[in-house]
Amino acid sequence: MNILKQTLLAVALGTVAIGAQATPFYIDLGGTGVGTGFADATNCATCTADAEELNIKYVSHTAITLTAPGITVGDAINTTGGFSSDGFAVNAVTGLNPSAQNFGFSNSAFTGVLNWGLSYNFDLFGNVASITGAGDLADVTYDSGTIEVLLVKFDGLGGIASTDRIMDLVVTGSDLDNNSNLLILGTLDFTGVAAAYLDMFNIQGGPSCAGDITFDGLAACVPALDFSFTIDQNLDAAVFESLVGNILTVGGTHDGSLRFDVPEPGTLLLLGSALFGMAGTARRRKVK
Repeated sequence: MNILKQTLLAVALGTVAIGAQATPFYIDLGGTGVGTGFADATNCATCTADAEELNIKYVSHTAITLTAPGITVGDAINTTGGFSSDGFAVNAVTGLNPSAQNFGFSNSAFTGVLNWGLSYNFDLFGNVASITGAGDLADVTYDSGTIEVLLVKFDGLGGIASTDRIMDLVVTGSDLDNNSNLLILGTLDFTGVAAAYLDMFNIQGGPSCAGDITFDGLAACVPALDFSFTIDQNLDAAVFESLVGNILTVGGTHDGSLRFDVPEPGTLLLLGSALFGMAGTARRRKVK
């Protein structure tokens, strides 16, 4: 491999590594953000402490369209689940990591009217990636779909008062980290989200969009920022649920994490500087 290819590979790997770092964020329970959603919120009276990721649990149902008597690599899949189908108890954010002052956040308690939580509904599409030696489902890939994130408000009487959609996670792909540990990747979208929730999630530190640090502002920034999310889904063993015609459905339980990623401006500067340096090197070598 020549020096140009080696340097390109090193820069690409370095850029991916930097871009994969979780961006710290906080949640503003005031709903409409801090002021107009601009600048810092260190002293926000309605803000949680900074977190790097959300710990999550959920139950999935994956319908596999069989093209042969058994599961075959490439078979289409549709994975669904969430609050609407299985309830909050098994589909919830279980913690803000690292944990700190979270102003009534709960993954199970319904005791107070000021308690709140986060849940989701999801509808994902992809294909079977591999099967076990016994012919069972091993790994999958996703290329599209939507995860609808919900704010859950409790009624203080043991039940849920309301759920409101606060953002959508638009799935664009996946990456098999290791067996039973698929990373789901994508971008954020706030189309149709009520104005009261647009400033709820905010990054702490890092880049902004003309000073706007809300997730909504970053997602809509012009020029665009590479604002994305990654879900470490950590799937337990899949279990049989049903077989109707050629549609086999298997279920799974997950205990993973959700993080948000905003590349630092230095990442792009690093890439540009490296390429600029290589161009100079190439010109010097050509002169020789």
